[in-house]
Amino acid sequence: ANCEFKNCLFTFKPANELPTVTGFSTQYDIRTNEWTIVVTGTGFSDSKDKVEFFLDDTEQTVLQATGTKVVINVDEVKSAGLKTNKMDLYFSVGLPNGYTQLTRGVKFSPKLVSLSTNTVSEAGGSIQAHIRGMGVDDELTLINATSKADLCLEAYMIAPGVLECELDPSQDFSAGPVDLEVKEKQSGNRHPCANQDKTQ
Repeated sequence: ANCEFKNCLFTFKPANELPTVTGFSTQYDIRTNEWTIVVTGTGFSDSKDKVEFFLDDTEQTVLQATGTKVVINVDEVKSAGLKTNKMDLYFSVGLPNGYTQLTRGVKFSPKLVSLSTNTVSEAGGSIQAHIRGMGVDDELTLINATSKADLCLEAYMIAPGVLECELDPSQDFSAGPVDLEVKEKQSGNRHPCANQDKTQ
């Protein structure tokens, strides 16, 4: 409920006095290697401490709040490229007008940011890939960007945003550095390396 509290009385605010959401967009910040969500509208709070934002019931960090915009850092998601994440935005007065703009949810493209090592044995081994926009429910793997061959015998999450790849020793790594891409196992969608990381 949208209300003011004083002396145990509630005063419900009329719709024309509430903040109004008009839209949102997603952006990948190459400086911080993080996904952000920008919600636009009118009548927003100028204090980020009076704004809460959730993706699939997990609270995210509000970076900035003005009268017309809220910028949210995507700290953690359950699913990135495969499923839509439910969004919830709350101001100190409660739900804004136009919050249904957010109910369709949001998707992110996985971004390979860095690797735990840039050199591995030709006989195999494992590497950890740090990927932004990857959810704990997503099934991803690493592939050779040129040959499209899957480089992992097994690939699984060991922490939020960290994919462990057990390298397939049958792959030929003798040709030198290998450009990597992230591949969604179910859809087959491929995502290039955000920072041109290579391993060999």
